[in-house]
Amino acid sequence: MNALKTGIYAESSIIRGESEAGLRQLTAEYYERFAPAAPEERLLVDTLVHDEWLLRRFRHIDAALFEYQFKNYVHPDPATDPGRAFSNLSNTFARLQRRISETERSYLRVLKELEHLRATRTDSPQAVEPTQIQSVTPLVKPLGFVPQPAPEAAPDPRPAAFQKPSRVPPGRLPIAM
Repeated sequence: MNALKTGIYAESSIIRGESEAGLRQLTAEYYERFAPAAPEERLLVDTLVHDEWLLRRFRHIDAALFEYQFKNYVHPDPATDPGRAFSNLSNTFARLQRRISETERSYLRVLKELEHLRATRTDSPQAVEPTQIQSVTPLVKPLGFVPQPAPEAAPDPRPAAFQKPSRVPPGRLPIAM
């Protein structure tokens, strides 16, 4: 429970309009789901919680930006309000979308790393025991068959009358290989 008082779960992580109880519940759900057994796993779970909390915040900010624009029009027209709001804040929405995309990538990258760590735990049934390894894979894989040049033939010491005749038809030149 100390994690709920310090670190990313401290009250400083919560801004106006957010619920401390909501962050505590989210944290508890992630810790129950992943049950981190090592400091590295705890760090990754903390990062997942932080990323999800930010994504929730960004969704709220997206809606709040529209509402802010709707309230500040002098002559609001309900049919065009969303378009005007988006047009007025297009750069702001682009920056917000970049933050959302970065956070989503971070979440997925951390989740993959956490799953990898959990799969390689020594107390995990998924981990491979050293006695189960059947063979060692070579570090350098063979390239396969590589043809070698044919050795040069020594000249036939027999007289021309005893040498094998060529199979090249008369009038044709032999093709060099």
